[in-house]
Amino acid sequence: MNIKDFSSKIAEYALKSNQDKIDFLSSYWEFDIKSERFKLIGTYEKSEKPDKNGKEYGFFVNLRNLKGDILYYPFRLGQVRIWVEHRESLTNQEFWQFDVEFSKKKERNPFQLNLSNRTFGHPKNTFLDRLEKGKLIKQIFNETGYTLRDAKNTSNALKKIAGDLYTETERFIFELLQNADDIPNERKEVDVRFKLLYENLLFLNNGKPFDENDVNSIASIGDSTKRKDAEKTGYKGIGFKSVFTDAETVLINSGNFSFSFDKQSPLYEGKNIEEIPWEIKPIWTELYRYPKEVKNREDFFKYPVAIDLEVGDLKINNYK
Repeated sequence: MNIKDFSSKIAEYALKSNQDKIDFLSSYWEFDIKSERFKLIGTYEKSEKPDKNGKEYGFFVNLRNLKGDILYYPFRLGQVRIWVEHRESLTNQEFWQFDVEFSKKKERNPFQLNLSNRTFGHPKNTFLDRLEKGKLIKQIFNETGYTLRDAKNTSNALKKIAGDLYTETERFIFELLQNADDIPNERKEVDVRFKLLYENLLFLNNGKPFDENDVNSIASIGDSTKRKDAEKTGYKGIGFKSVFTDAETVLINSGNFSFSFDKQSPLYEGKNIEEIPWEIKPIWTELYRYPKEVKNREDFFKYPVAIDLEVGDLKINNYK
């Protein structure tokens, strides 16, 4: 496989102004950088050895924007990290918020960021909550189908459920409606919207945002939060799985969770996908990795429960 050579692009941006770099990074990272000094969040790691002058130092790594999305430099220049003179106080908490700016030195990386001051703050609780939810998603992914035997058995069970229950592909529409009806908001109001894009079907509703129990439920077989309530139409705990009759990639954004079930994920590259229960292995998905036409729909991120089915243009025409 040929790896694209970005050397000419790197050389081009080395000659550009800081404003040009800001404009490019705002688009590339998909968050609005308003000035040459802006805020990021990262974890401090102390270097094992001092520098050549004997001074201790470290790096801020795992760099993220204020929404919690992890950041990489463009043109395969690697994950963002920032040098910092060592302070023992920086080991007191996991994440710090700080101001950065473009390096004033001539660097190989024209986007190289450095600290702009020595002021370190605390991230907001919404940021920390999002990270905790990301950890839960990754834990469920790793624990589901942990052994080859368990993965094969679970995958076979999912195929049997799909074959027995969902002989009509449009069944998933009714299941999504039932889920919205079963878990309304506190006012017991149910507002459901279907949005047909070019290649994506959006399902939006104003119900109760996802919590940990809902995530565990949707990433399980027959373990619905509704299973003990026969008055709820989705009580069997398997209705959501019907979406996979029409889509091999499904994204969910709700309650500060952002994850997908994705048969085409690079995480499965080189593996026999028929032996992987991908339908119940949630993958944490940064907001900038959503399909472009979904990201352009602001209403998708405003609804308490937002689901995207990547179905392709042919199926969209059928839905119309």
